[in-house]
Amino acid sequence: MGVLDLIIHGANFVAPALFVSLILSLFTRRWMVSRLSLAKSFAINFIASCAVLVLGLAYFGVDGKMWTYALMCAAAALVAVLLAKPSRT
Repeated sequence: MGVLDLIIHGANFVAPALFVSLILSLFTRRWMVSRLSLAKSFAINFIASCAVLVLGLAYFGVDGKMWTYALMCAAAALVAVLLAKPSRT
């Protein structure tokens, strides 16, 4: 496997984490529920999502399991909830 193939495979591996993190960060900024800036929220969500993808790859031995993607979305949502502004009630 050449360097270009390695870059393409790596980009395809993290693409779901990138998309989920970007959409989630944009939605949390749109409704003003995030305490952080868009870039910081995106970075934290992206790191958490990539960590879940790597753990899923290590556990299952293959990439692309639906359980891994479901846990990635759940982890990103959990991080978004933890970074949310506290309610004023």
